Amino acid sequence: MKQPRDVAKTRTMKRYLTPSTILATTALFFALGGAAYATNRYVITSTSQVKPSVIKALHGDQGTIGNTGLAGTNGISGNVGASGATGAAGIAGVTGATGAAGAIGATGDTGPRGYNGAEGDKGAPGANGAQGDTGAQGDPGATGTNGIDGINGVDGTNGVNGLNPATPVLQSGDAGWTFSGVDPVTGNGAAFQGGALHLYGGFDGTTYQGGIGLAKSYSDALSTFSALGYSYVINQSANADQPVVHVTLIGATADSKFASGFTNLVYVPAFNGATGRDGTVDGFAQGNEWYSTDEPGGLSAPGALNNPRPISFFQTNEPNATIIQISIDNGNSSNGTIPYGSEDFSADALIVGFGGSFTRYDLGG
Repeated sequence: MKQPRDVAKTRTMKRYLTPSTILATTALFFALGGAAYATNRYVITSTSQVKPSVIKALHGDQGTIGNTGLAGTNGISGNVGASGATGAAGIAGVTGATGAAGAIGATGDTGPRGYNGAEGDKGAPGANGAQGDTGAQGDPGATGTNGIDGINGVDGTNGVNGLNPATPVLQSGDAGWTFSGVDPVTGNGAAFQGGALHLYGGFDGTTYQGGIGLAKSYSDALSTFSALGYSYVINQSANADQPVVHVTLIGATADSKFASGFTNLVYVPAFNGATGRDGTVDGFAQGNEWYSTDEPGGLSAPGALNNPRPISFFQTNEPNATIIQISIDNGNSSNGTIPYGSEDFSADALIVGFGGSFTRYDLGG
């Protein structure tokens, strides 16, 4: 049913009647002629002066939501807030790897000397020291008084016989000893002079030994050879030589390069520590050595010039060797090595032994 026009109009007005409309209407009223009335009444300037129920009655239905307005400008930053409370301690992390050792620092200054400590326990006695040098001999004491004579003792046993008396060799041929070798240049050889045999150097290749001296023939087994010694004086030397002994062998198959076993066993004093200008030598003394002139295997083979051995070495090696000559001479082994007259050796008191006996020869008287 269609409502009356007035009612519809009223509802339309009611819908659009808002507090601000009321205020605006009231203000227009006063402006058009209500000044006298306003003098004696209140002027409404705020909705707070209107009773809420009136505002509510005047409030129409809510209209549709309008479009969102533009965003306003940011407000100013607020004040910094107070610091929050300290948080709880976190869990301890895993221990890191040990770092590399740092460089050694400089040595610090020496600190002050500390107090002396208490004396330690006494150590055990040390080992006895080496015996000291013998002190100087003291002065002889006073001679004591003679004691009374003792009772004569029993006679002792007779002593062994002394050295055989020397066999004189005063000239070539005595006791089987003859001069051996002649210098081909001068025609001279060894000589007896001043009570001794003198050797003057030179070489004679026609002799068994090569050197020039005094020799005697033998026919005895090398294994029975038991003694050889002599004394000497170097009056003049051209090559630091000395009088030597040659023992000539045959049948020495192990120490000779010849089929016949020919060789000379040579005794040199200097090879056995006798290096002075005079001396007395013993070819059979402990440690004294000989060499073979014809040792197979070279100069360094056992028993050769550079590797001499004791006489027992050759006696063991050569059970069938025979001594055919013994000479005492100047030791030259090649022509022209030491010219005749350039040296002068004297030799005497020659001893030669076989088995349990020996003979001492006085050379030159």
